[in-house]
Amino acid sequence: ADLRLPRMQAAVDPDGELRRAAITLREMSAAGRAALAEAVLPAIAAAADAWVLRSVAAKGWSHLPTARAEEWLSGPLPVVRFAAALAEFHRRDARAPASAPLSAHESRRRIAPLRGRADRLLLRGHHAELWLRDLQPAPAPTFRGELALVLGAGNVTATPLLDTLDQVLRHGRAVYLKLHPLHAPLLASFRGALAPLIARGLVHVGSGDAADGERLVHDPAFDAVHLTGSDRTWARLRSDPLLAGKELTAEVGCCTPAIVVPGRFAAHGLRALAAQLAAYTANNGGATCVAPRVLICAADWPERTAFEQALAAAFAQLPARVPFHPAARGDYATATGNVAPTTALAPVAVPVQDIGASSFGAELFAPVLRIVTVAAHDVATFVAAASAFVRERCFGALSAY
Repeated sequence: ADLRLPRMQAAVDPDGELRRAAITLREMSAAGRAALAEAVLPAIAAAADAWVLRSVAAKGWSHLPTARAEEWLSGPLPVVRFAAALAEFHRRDARAPASAPLSAHESRRRIAPLRGRADRLLLRGHHAELWLRDLQPAPAPTFRGELALVLGAGNVTATPLLDTLDQVLRHGRAVYLKLHPLHAPLLASFRGALAPLIARGLVHVGSGDAADGERLVHDPAFDAVHLTGSDRTWARLRSDPLLAGKELTAEVGCCTPAIVVPGRFAAHGLRALAAQLAAYTANNGGATCVAPRVLICAADWPERTAFEQALAAAFAQLPARVPFHPAARGDYATATGNVAPTTALAPVAVPVQDIGASSFGAELFAPVLRIVTVAAHDVATFVAAASAFVRERCFGALSAY
């Protein structure tokens, strides 16, 4: 059926397909859920090329030489990685249920890099471990045959699918995914990537505007609503008395800080750090929830001038882009303190002259890194001052560098 919301007048689940699928999922074994996650992997692979090309074209970036690689890394690959992680989670649960007691040697678990090429390439020389202080077993996830509405983000193309997989395979819910209007051109690709879940009646995908989203959140069919979007939308959802009884969750972004601890760096180390921060800032035209928004350095760090020069050089090498996100120009003006160009926006790093007058209380979708300096006579003092600045001034708690 054509599930584009402007044409959909009936209830979300008039024949009960989603509810029946959710109940089937509730009764499914861990091995069955693992197989379901694994079935998504080839579907994502089959949809990936068209997904990437359509997204790059929709943003108007087909002429940029790195745009397709960037889209692969923020589109299909994270979704494949997450689906594979979910499959491994359920396979482990099938072998030893989550409610089983942990042995002493299981109190430290390596969680990254995951198996596969992507992590080995991106996390060369690094690994992460989860240290469990309490060996009491975690409660097994409770699957209750529920329905969830996912309000998809409009910036990073992986996010709506990540949220959907999380709801289906971690929370055990059938999902209606309402795409952001910016992702309407990807409707066919997303349906293809989620085809195994759609075929089982577990997922429906449609696109629509804010009015469609408003109507959907109040549909009594939904037990839960998950939003990836703005803090303003999240505030409206939380304050709506008509949504009482629904489980509401959200990811609403961050004014992500990047803290550079003062020390002695080799010249190539400064250049590498500067290039990394510049690339993170410019990624997706700045419309990325985990992009660094404010750089915090020690005012008296002897290498600060050299680092800021390396940073300026790194930003100068990155292309300007015509923004695809409607908030970008306004956010660019807010971040730089200047009127945004009417054409392409160049990624920039700008020093903050008056910290007290500047606002870090919102996520800004612009390729701008603001530089803040704090006074400190040693590393310990700097870390304390930088941490206090982040806690007191920077919006959100999603990410930090």
